[in-house]
Amino acid sequence: MNYSKRNIILLTAALGNALVSINATLINNGLSAISNDLKVELTTSQWIVTSYLLAMAAILPVSGYMTARFGPQRFFLLSISIFTFSSLLCGLSEDAGFLVLFRFMQGIGGGGLLAVSQTIALTPFEPHERAAATTTLNLPGLAAPVFGPLLGGWLTDNFNWPSLFFINVAVGLVALLLTLKFIPDERYQNNLGIRLDVIGLVFTLLGIVLVIYAFAVVNQVNPASRTVANPSGAVYGWSYWQFWACAGSGILILTGVIIYELFFTTYPLVDLRLYKDHNFRVSSFLIWSIIVLIHATFILLPIYFQRVHQPIFSATESGMLMVSQGVGMLLGMITGNKLYNRFGSRLPVGLGLLLTGLGMWQSGRLQPDSEGSSILPWLFSTGLGLGLATLPVTTQALQHLNGVALANGTSLFIATRQIFGSLGTAVVTSLLVLFSSSFIAQTTSQNAPGVALTSRQLQELNALAGTSANNTVFTLLAFGCLLSLPLVFMLPVPFKPDKGNLLEKEMEVLS
Repeated sequence: MNYSKRNIILLTAALGNALVSINATLINNGLSAISNDLKVELTTSQWIVTSYLLAMAAILPVSGYMTARFGPQRFFLLSISIFTFSSLLCGLSEDAGFLVLFRFMQGIGGGGLLAVSQTIALTPFEPHERAAATTTLNLPGLAAPVFGPLLGGWLTDNFNWPSLFFINVAVGLVALLLTLKFIPDERYQNNLGIRLDVIGLVFTLLGIVLVIYAFAVVNQVNPASRTVANPSGAVYGWSYWQFWACAGSGILILTGVIIYELFFTTYPLVDLRLYKDHNFRVSSFLIWSIIVLIHATFILLPIYFQRVHQPIFSATESGMLMVSQGVGMLLGMITGNKLYNRFGSRLPVGLGLLLTGLGMWQSGRLQPDSEGSSILPWLFSTGLGLGLATLPVTTQALQHLNGVALANGTSLFIATRQIFGSLGTAVVTSLLVLFSSSFIAQTTSQNAPGVALTSRQLQELNALAGTSANNTVFTLLAFGCLLSLPLVFMLPVPFKPDKGNLLEKEMEVLS
C-alpha cells in the first residue's frame, strides 16, 4: 500500500475518532440550553449525557466480536452510519424522551468508532511506524477539552442547540464517503466459533441502568411538599423507597452477572479475572475516580455559569472559561507522559490528584457573582491535575499485559471508564439538585406561612441555592481526591519502562 493511501486511511480513522471525542464536550456546554428549550429538569437532561456513555460502555466489549465477525471496514461503516443518522435524529428531536433514546443510539455508534478506529488506523503501518500513527489518531482526543466547550458554546449561542448534533452529520457523511473509497473490506478467516455473551450484556446493562436511575428518582419532587412559599416543592431525598428498590435491584443483578461471568460461561462478555493482576486492579480503581472527577467538572461548571451565576453567562462565555481547564488537561497529558517515562506512575498520579483536589477545593468557594476570571487559575489547576494522572494510570494498567490479555484488558478498561463516567454524571447531578432543593426548603421554611416570594426574591434564592449546592459538591470532590491518594502508594515503584512499546500502549485507550 502506497504512502499517501495509508495516510488517507489514518486520517479517515482519525475523523471517526474526532466525532466521538469532540461530541462529548460539545453537548456538555449546551446542556442548559437543551434543558431550557425542552422544558425539562436538570435531572432529566443529565440522561442526555448518561445514556450516551452507557451505550458506549455496552458496545465496547462487543466491538471485538463485531470486528472479528464482520471485518473492521464493515463495522466502521456501520458505526459511522449509526452515529450520523442518530445525530440527525437528535437535532430534530422536540421531546426529551426521544432525545435520550437517540443519544443512546449515538453512543452505540460512538463506542463502535472508538473501538475499531484503532484497528483501521494501525493495520496499514509497520510496527515501528505505529507510534506516530497512534499519536495522529488520538489528536482529536487531546484537543477536545480545549476546543470542544468553545465550539459548543459558539454553536449554541449562534445556531441553537440542534446545531451541536447537525455538525456531526456533515462530518459523518465525509467520513462515510472516505471509508467506502479508501478503506479495504477485509474479513478475518478465524472468526468461526466466536460467540457473543448476550446474557451478560443484557443483564449488565439492566443492572447499571437501575443503579443510575436510582440517583434520578432521589430528586423527584414530593407533591405534598409544594407550598405558596416554596411552589417548586422539596425532593424525596435518600430515604425514598424507590431509590433503595432500584439501587438494591441493580446491585443484586450486577452481583449475579459477576458470578455468571466468572463461573458459568465459556465466552464471557469481559474477562473479570484480569482484576487478579495487581497493577490492573489498582489502576482501574484510580481511573474510575479520575473519570468521575472529569465528568463532574464538565457537568457542574457549565451549569453554574449558565444557570446560577449572576449575571448568567452565555454558552460561548462559559466555553471560553472552560478552555482554561482544557489547556491544563492537554499540558498535563504531555507532562504526565514524560514524568511516567522517567519516574514511573506514582509521581505524576499523586501530583495530579493533589492539583485536582486544590482546584476543586477552590472551585467550591464561589459566590453567585464571582468574577469569571477569578476561577481560571483553579480550572487550570484541575485540568492540569487530571491530565497528569490520566495517561500514567492508563499505561500502568496495561503495562504488563500481552496478547489476548492486552486486548481483553483494553476493552474492560475502556468499558468500565464509560460506566463510571455515566454513574458519576448521575450522582453529581443528583447531589447538585438535592443540595439546592434542601437549601431552598430550609430558607423558605423561615418565611411567614402562606407568603409567596417575589420573582426577584426567587431569582436571588435560586442563585444562592445553586451556588451553595455547587460549592458543597466541589468540596466533596476535593475530599474524594484526598481519599484516592492512598491508592497511589499501591502503584509499582519507579522502573525503566520499555520505551519502544510504551507510547503505543498508552495511546490505545486515550479518548
